[in-house]
Amino acid sequence: MSEVELVRESPVNNSGIKKEELISTPLYKNFSFIILSVLFLIALIVGTILLNQMNSKIEQQSIDIKKYNDSLQDIQSKQNENTERVDNTSSRIDRVVELQFLSFLQHSIEGGIVTDDFIVDKITFEPVDEAISVVIDLEAQPTMLGVYEGKGIFDLPDRELRAKAMVIIDQIKEVYINSKLSDMPSWDTSIVHLTIQNYKIGQLILGEFKLVGEK
Repeated sequence: MSEVELVRESPVNNSGIKKEELISTPLYKNFSFIILSVLFLIALIVGTILLNQMNSKIEQQSIDIKKYNDSLQDIQSKQNENTERVDNTSSRIDRVVELQFLSFLQHSIEGGIVTDDFIVDKITFEPVDEAISVVIDLEAQPTMLGVYEGKGIFDLPDRELRAKAMVIIDQIKEVYINSKLSDMPSWDTSIVHLTIQNYKIGQLILGEFKLVGEK
């Protein structure tokens, strides 16, 4: 233990002269030291308490921020689900409208488009991705009965039969282009299957018509 040296006067010796002598006092018996120690201890305790409180507040703030972020994520997730649900509903509605329109168009064309050679007996439109598949089933006009041998076979040169087929296909194309809804597939992407009494005559792909068996 450190000591503080204090000076005190000694009694008068035999010669009548006072002597000064040093006395040693332990530091813990010094009043000022005790006060400073107590104040330091109090400050340390208070600082520790304040630090713990600050840490507790920081932890609580972190928890609150995490809860807030989780809440935002939940809200965003629900909004995404609602948006997706609306989009799906909108897509289904668009699909229903499109199919209803195509059904109306089919009934308008059937029996309504004729040439000197053929009558459209039945037609179906089927959207396929970004294209449209068209099946046209024909009936022969009386003028064609003499050259129609049945089962889709005609006693005509291929070039002449292709030309007659394209006349009626072009009429249907014109009706489709002038009537179709804005978001429906373009006719240019269509695949047209031409039949007579359900027997294949040929196929139109990307504007080129080929008879059955033709390469």
